This record gives sequence, structure tokens and C-alpha cells, in this order.
Amino acid sequence: MAADALAAAASTKNTMVGLSFAVGFGEFFQILSALNSSPWTMESFAGDPAKLASAKGYVVQSVIVANVAFGFSAWLQRSPWILLGSATASGYAWWLYGRAARRGKAAGSEGWGSGVDTSLKGASWTRP
Repeated sequence: MAADALAAAASTKNTMVGLSFAVGFGEFFQILSALNSSPWTMESFAGDPAKLASAKGYVVQSVIVANVAFGFSAWLQRSPWILLGSATASGYAWWLYGRAARRGKAAGSEGWGSGVDTSLKGASWTRP
């Protein structure tokens, strides 16, 4: 009977560890989407140095805000898993947004839909 109680407690703890990691990972993207736009948008504007710097700043803010919040949660839980989930998502987002910035910068993309994109600058209908 005591062995069954210990097994149940261990199972509950493992479930909570898994949930904490998943919450930290998933909720990181809620914070990221509140403070920043999509990687596609970053790629679309990365040819404009001012817009690129601004977008990168929002990625940094997202990583800091999320990991401070989930660090506090980890401290309250006395378990690192929610912070590890957020840190994992942060690493992925850092790589993803960095790749989008490099792609957009290489393409010279400065915007979309208004004729200011590099690919549209040469179109006859964009000239005054």
C-alpha cells in the first residue's frame, strides 16, 4: 500500500514536471506574440536597418520578460521545469527570428504591400 502511494506521488510529480515544461514553452510564445510580430514580418522588413533594430529589440524584450516571469514561477514552484520550457522556446525563437532577419537583410526587403519593397521599387507603377 505504501509502495502504491509512492508510485502515485511519483506519477503526479512527473505529470507536473511535464506540464510545467509545456506551459513554460507554450506561454513563452504568448509573450513573444504580444511584444513582437511574426518571423515573416521581420524577414519582410529586415532590409531597413531601423526597422530591423526595432524588431530585434522586441525579441530581446520578449526573452527577458518571459524568462523573468517563468524564473519567478520556477522559484515559487521550487522546480526549474517551467523556466527550462521557457528557455528552450527562447532559444528556438532567437534562432528563428535571427534567421528571418538574415534572410530579409540579404534580400534587401524593406516592406510589403505599399510599393516600398525592394522587389517592387523597379515596377513602373510605383514611380511618380
